[in-house]
Amino acid sequence: MASPSLILTLSQDVRDLIKVLAVFQELGVSLKHIESRQSRSDPAAKRDYFLDCGFPQVSSEQQQQTLDQLITQLKEISSGVTIPSSPISGPESLSSKDGKKESEVPWFPRTIAELYKCCTNLHKFGHELTSDQPGYGDKAYEERRKFIADLAYSHKYGNPISRVQYTEDEIKTWGVVFRAQTALYPTKACKEYREQLPKVFEACNYKEDNIPQLEDISRYLRSRTGWQLWPVVGWISPRDFLACLAFRVFPTSQYIRHSSSPFFTPEPDICHEVMGHVPMFCDPTLAQFSQQIGLASLGLSDEWIDKLATLYWFTVEVGLCQENGKPKVYGASLLSSNRELVRCLSDEVEHKEFDISQALVQSYPDVDLQPVLFVAQSLTDMRDRMIEFTKSIPRSFGLKYDPYTQSIEVLDSCRAVEEYARDIHYEMGVLQDALKRQTVYS
Repeated sequence: MASPSLILTLSQDVRDLIKVLAVFQELGVSLKHIESRQSRSDPAAKRDYFLDCGFPQVSSEQQQQTLDQLITQLKEISSGVTIPSSPISGPESLSSKDGKKESEVPWFPRTIAELYKCCTNLHKFGHELTSDQPGYGDKAYEERRKFIADLAYSHKYGNPISRVQYTEDEIKTWGVVFRAQTALYPTKACKEYREQLPKVFEACNYKEDNIPQLEDISRYLRSRTGWQLWPVVGWISPRDFLACLAFRVFPTSQYIRHSSSPFFTPEPDICHEVMGHVPMFCDPTLAQFSQQIGLASLGLSDEWIDKLATLYWFTVEVGLCQENGKPKVYGASLLSSNRELVRCLSDEVEHKEFDISQALVQSYPDVDLQPVLFVAQSLTDMRDRMIEFTKSIPRSFGLKYDPYTQSIEVLDSCRAVEEYARDIHYEMGVLQDALKRQTVYS
């Protein structure tokens, strides 16, 4: 069973928080992360607490019993307990090879409508800042983040993404980032990025004095590689994030970094998303690879989710690749941060040849400058190695994405595999006919 996160609503009496911690200690449940904010239900008298839980290494049945006890006791202390992301099984159960129910397979979305739930499950609070984040204490900036976060909260599946009327100060911050990054791309970005960037700029109205809108970018991406953007409020869990990739959906922030720190931000913002990720999602190689990693993550244990998230970090987020004997950048976190882009190809950073086994055990800061980066021979080489790695995942069923219905097909029986084989046979017929026509009419 995946360890859940909880959101508690408590009074502002510190004794209630002490009681909560005592319950965790009594049941042997650890706290991986804790945050608080004013309660939406009663901001004057209560606070909401986000708790990322860690359970002992025991059976799923014992973990579920502990979770049930935890929730029961917390309800006696708090005025509300919710689980923003639940690993419980969905309406369709998977079967193991011996025909028994696969109770150990965590729930995962089968349709894009179910996927929408993943984008609304917060892993960390979005618009609220911690004391170590740029902009903390700037009331106007915090209110602005909350306003933009509310737009994402109100987004409904199937509706256009709300357009943000960015302020003059926000456009100035964007302009600072835009000028600094575009000056470096010709010498530091990989050729795939350089090829896509001018096309994106023109189609989506990227300008120094204009922040592009997610809806316009999403439409463009769908026309190029079938990807689309969905607005999110904050960080969603690695499991939910990877599930989005399986559907060619990229969760995206709309607020912008604080003006005091334009060249580095510890969290994703609009600059990171549209300057870093979007051009690379127009490249067929990275677009295909990202979806394959997402498909590979569905139904996996927490251990395997952590492995895939780590590999995603060292590739799509902070990856380098060789180009004419020199390293170039394709990672979005590097491409969207001036402080990173200036130093990432220099001797200040340790460069290692891309090796999956090494990357899996390499520690990294996700909110600070990167000390170690991996260099692939090429984007294609990285993709092929990663897809080969996913074949080692211990899973008793296969998965296939249907772009027509935007759904996931589970290949867990001979009948399902035979139906898939018939689809492939039809496509092979189309290919053979095309080759024959070239021979006859050329």
